[in-house]
Amino acid sequence: MSEVSGILCFRCDYDLQGLPEAGNCPECGLPVALSRRPSTALVDARPRWLCSVAIGIWLMLVGMLVACGWPYAFQFFGDAIAELHDRLLQHFGKPVAGFAYTFGWDLTATLVVAATWLITQREGYAPADSADRRRRLIIRAAGVLPVLIVAWLHAVGAGIVPSWLWLRNIESNLAYAPLPILGFWHFASVARRIGRRSLVRQCLIAGIGGSLALVAQYFAFTVFDLRPPSVFTETPQSVAVDWAFYSVVVFSTFFWLWWLVLAVRFGVIFTSAARRARQTWREAERTSIARH
Repeated sequence: MSEVSGILCFRCDYDLQGLPEAGNCPECGLPVALSRRPSTALVDARPRWLCSVAIGIWLMLVGMLVACGWPYAFQFFGDAIAELHDRLLQHFGKPVAGFAYTFGWDLTATLVVAATWLITQREGYAPADSADRRRRLIIRAAGVLPVLIVAWLHAVGAGIVPSWLWLRNIESNLAYAPLPILGFWHFASVARRIGRRSLVRQCLIAGIGGSLALVAQYFAFTVFDLRPPSVFTETPQSVAVDWAFYSVVVFSTFFWLWWLVLAVRFGVIFTSAARRARQTWREAERTSIARH
């Protein structure tokens, strides 16, 4: 009977060296054979890691929906938000009251940090962890940037930082620009592992397009806001500005919808893989118990 050397248990990280392949982990009871990882397929990965990535993807999607929906919240709940701001200002002061108006951006930034942390968790498979270590660190650093921007805006609102250093929403949104290309760069490697070459190309195109869309939105809104009053009259110049502005909006919407569809697909892929991996583990444990 062959023995296992230099392998840690997939569930509890117990050192399985010297244990027979047909045996079980003495700590958690997981069959030793499951920790040998017969392939790089997602179904052979740790269910805990698969669940972590799946939750991170869904959190990222929720954050995206919150960011898109928060501006509309002011239209429907503007009076309630203003009343909440006044109450917080009265009882807790200006620093806390500012959260009433920025809650959506704060929640988005928090969800993005949590999502990037979960998506970039170590897999527990040495070849994969060493291959993408630098990429995971870069993504985590990019995920922290929106929180730093939100903290900066709160510092300006509280008077800690001079008001002339205030950033508009469109400017603060630039903090999210690196995330689409970095995130889909990361998922392109996953698509290669599961043999989906078309998905690899889509990841790269959607990632680059999503990041460029955020940058293009910034310049489009900046030009639109800074144009002189004379441009608002019906002139060839105003028509050109309007066409350029709405072209950028359409371009951005297209890539963000593509981003949304791909993110949902990866969320489904990892959720399904986690479910199948758990089922495989349960069946292997039942077989091992029945054999012994």
